[in-house]
Amino acid sequence: MTTTADRTTSAVDPIRAAAFQSGCPVVVVDDTAENGRTMLAFAAARATTSTVAFTIRHTSGFLTTALPAERCRILGLPPMVGRAPESGCSGSVFTVAVDAAHGIGTGISALDRAVTIGRLADDSYGHEDFVRPGHVLVVCLSEDGSSGYPYARELASFARVLGLAEAAAFADLVSPEDETRLATRSEAHRFADEHGLEIVSVQAISSFVDYCTGV
Repeated sequence: MTTTADRTTSAVDPIRAAAFQSGCPVVVVDDTAENGRTMLAFAAARATTSTVAFTIRHTSGFLTTALPAERCRILGLPPMVGRAPESGCSGSVFTVAVDAAHGIGTGISALDRAVTIGRLADDSYGHEDFVRPGHVLVVCLSEDGSSGYPYARELASFARVLGLAEAAAFADLVSPEDETRLATRSEAHRFADEHGLEIVSVQAISSFVDYCTGV
């Protein structure tokens, strides 16, 4: 059997693209550092209860959704601190957390967070469809193209070039060997093997997005 250790993470092939596009969680690593950030990520538009539950179980639980600045303005999501909502996002920032306004319970369960994440990515839902504060964190992507919060822009753009809403959910992967720390790149490879997940580097995602957009 071919393992992720035998495969490069330096390219987005059709299998990896299809996995992310379908809503499967994908392991994302930093190819430049063994102890760099490792994450589980999925397209927000494809959020399901099972995907969110799996992500929460194997990560820090700090599940974040990246959204474009214009979408944050439409939803009335001001930054947590330090900037008025009408000023836009100069550098990616966290907004106030939200819950879906209808059809969920307390907001914290995997089902509730899946509903909220899916609606954040759905343009048919607007300001009145969310309550604040809530249990889903949002990163507002900068309008100036700066990277801001790690991986946020790359993952949201990945969803966009695959024909989905420009929105992605992600959380830091916890070490399967020591739950008091985050996973290393090597551990992320082994985790992907164990759970049958695709793994790709954030650098490969960035290159793929640039290729698809003609940059």
